Amino acid sequence: MTLHPAVLADLLAQEADVAQQRHERLATFEAVGSYVDVRFQAQERQWTLRLAGDDYDRLPLSVSFVDPAGQPLPLEQWPPGVPHSVHPVLHRPWICLRGTLEYHQWPGHTSDSWDMSRSDLRLADVAGHILERAQAVRC
Repeated sequence: MTLHPAVLADLLAQEADVAQQRHERLATFEAVGSYVDVRFQAQERQWTLRLAGDDYDRLPLSVSFVDPAGQPLPLEQWPPGVPHSVHPVLHRPWICLRGTLEYHQWPGHTSDSWDMSRSDLRLADVAGHILERAQAVRC
């Protein structure tokens, strides 16, 4: 069952607040409706990670990096060390990370269901792993 948009927005805003407290020196978190933008500095550049939760938390967060206009970046423009490849089912760049929609949609991960991780892998956890892989630096 999908959450009402207002309930979803509140849930993501609360999760973004927790993530902001946990990662305050590395990034800023802004909840906007059904997604959270995470802005951070890494590898001498400013990045925006988008964690989309259109059907969160029934489904995990979807990961993308976006340009200043909010358009998804192609694989070649993701921070080095973060993307895995182009996803064979979703046909977009992805990061091989439990707790993300792309991970749980990967054909080789069908035995690792989201329901087994959803209480342990929240937005702050997923963002933290990605910030680490991207080598985010203190703000």
